Amino acid sequence: MSIGLQLNLRACVGEFELDVSLSVPKGPVALIGPNGSGKTTLLRALAGAVVPDAGRLVVGERVLVDVDAQVVVPPEDRGVGYLPQGYGLFEHLSVQDNVAYGLYRLSTEERAARARDLLAAMGAEKLLQVRPGTLSGGQKQRVALARALAIDPGLLLLDEPTAALDVSVRQETRELLANQFVQPDRLAVVVTHDVRDLLAWDPVVVFLEEGRVVAQGSVEALSQQTEHPFLVEFFSPLGAMA
Repeated sequence: MSIGLQLNLRACVGEFELDVSLSVPKGPVALIGPNGSGKTTLLRALAGAVVPDAGRLVVGERVLVDVDAQVVVPPEDRGVGYLPQGYGLFEHLSVQDNVAYGLYRLSTEERAARARDLLAAMGAEKLLQVRPGTLSGGQKQRVALARALAIDPGLLLLDEPTAALDVSVRQETRELLANQFVQPDRLAVVVTHDVRDLLAWDPVVVFLEEGRVVAQGSVEALSQQTEHPFLVEFFSPLGAMA
C-alpha cells in the first residue's frame, strides 16, 4: 500500500494549537470534526498558508515541510488546487479569468478553453463573462471548484466543496469529484460535514477534535464507533438510508 500523505505537524494559530500526526494511503482523505477542531487550519498548513512550528510533511515522495532541515516549500511551488471557505475569488476578474488564473504557462486560447470545459462540467458555462460579485453562493462554489481543478493539481484541498450547492447539482458534483480523486499522482484532502460525501468518495476518514486526530479509518469503521458523540451524530443519517 503506497503512502499518499505523511505528516507530523505542530502549529499555533493565535491561541489554537494544531498537533496532528497522520499516515494515509494514496486516495481521498476526508476531514471531519466539530467546528473549531482544526480541519481548515490543517488544510491551510498543507497549502502553505500556515507555517508549522515543528514537524514534517511529505506528499507522495515529495518533502514539502521539514522544520528541522529548514525546508518549507512555498505555496506556489506545491502544485496545490485549493477551494477555501469564502471561495477566494477575484472580484475584478470575470468567472472565466478566475478559473484560468493559475494557467499562466498556457496560451491565452488554451487557458480559455480549459476554463470553459471545467465550467461546463460544473453546469456553469453561462457564467463565463460574469463578475463574482453578482453570483449566488452556490455559483461561487462551483467557480472556485473549477479554479481549484484547473491546474490539474497533485494536491487538491477542498473545504466543504458541496455545502453551498443546490440539491440539483450536488450529486453531479460529487460524481465529478469522485472521478478527480482517483486521478494518478493526485492526493485529495477534503473537509466535509455531510456523510453523503463520504459514501460517494469512499475516503480514509480522519476525525479531528481540538487540533488532534481522535480516530481514522473507513466510513464503516468510524460509523460503528459509539464512544464519540460527534461520530454518532455525524453518521446517524446512515440509519435512515439503510
